[in-house]
Amino acid sequence: ISGTSNYEIISIKLGSTSLVIPNDQNIVSSKAGVYDYLPVKSITLPNTYESVKEGEFSNVIGLTTIEVDAGNTNFKASDGALFSYSSIEGVVKELLCYPNSKTATSYSISSNVVLISNSAFKNVKYLTSVTIGTNVMAIGENCFENSSISTITFKSTTVPYLTSSNVFNTDIEGFTIYVPSAAIFTSSLIVIS
Repeated sequence: ISGTSNYEIISIKLGSTSLVIPNDQNIVSSKAGVYDYLPVKSITLPNTYESVKEGEFSNVIGLTTIEVDAGNTNFKASDGALFSYSSIEGVVKELLCYPNSKTATSYSISSNVVLISNSAFKNVKYLTSVTIGTNVMAIGENCFENSSISTITFKSTTVPYLTSSNVFNTDIEGFTIYVPSAAIFTSSLIVIS
């Protein structure tokens, strides 16, 4: 593949546990489901990648890290997680995906992040605690679906908007949400029983 056309990945033949999408192929996106059930530990997106679909990496088997080429102006990776990036402002904006097999048990979302995408923590196996930064304004549908997360702590007194009643979508016994005491009376939080 070469030239000025843009391409989408429609299938993958894997020969190792690392998938590096090359920079010189003008690959801008992937077909929905193309990564589902691939046994891959790491994925590296090229500088040309422009679009990530909801839950694009949620069903990868064994994914521990997502990396992004330094020249990509749409996405950045930090601590193995994938974020949308505003090259104009020079900051990450939205947490798109936390790797489902990363072995860390706790994770704090930075104060730069304003959105947590649909299915961002879907199928996460080892993470048990997430702290949500002070500037997160909204959390997407099925964000924590089928995950091992049992504790979520909000740092802001303004609890983020929950895009649906399925945001937490968990059946973990003892699932707990912590909110600053000032937030309890100033915000409306959907209570999931």
